[in-house]
Amino acid sequence: MKKVVWFSLLLLLLSGCATKPSVDIQGKTLANGTLVNDTVNMLSLYSSAMGCDSIENITSKVVNEPSGEIGNMSWREQWDVTGCGQTSLYSILYQEDGAGGTFFSVSKDS
Repeated sequence: MKKVVWFSLLLLLLSGCATKPSVDIQGKTLANGTLVNDTVNMLSLYSSAMGCDSIENITSKVVNEPSGEIGNMSWREQWDVTGCGQTSLYSILYQEDGAGGTFFSVSKDS
């Protein structure tokens, strides 16, 4: 029974990663669709923790072009996130992991 529950939870989580973000994203990003979705989900969690449950618009731009070797490149983007009547700036650092994936970190700019 526990295996069925864990498997169902895993399928639910994986299906959530493949969905299109429900927010309007404008501008330029180098992230693929899955990575954009993961980033939007992280920003939504952060925004919700700050008391805003709705992100209406995101404008992204590449701040630092990719550098490093292919498969181990990193780049930085700035995302302007509008929700609940306010716009906040976030710095997103993407780092390829050398095995086909990408790590990212999100920090709010002051």
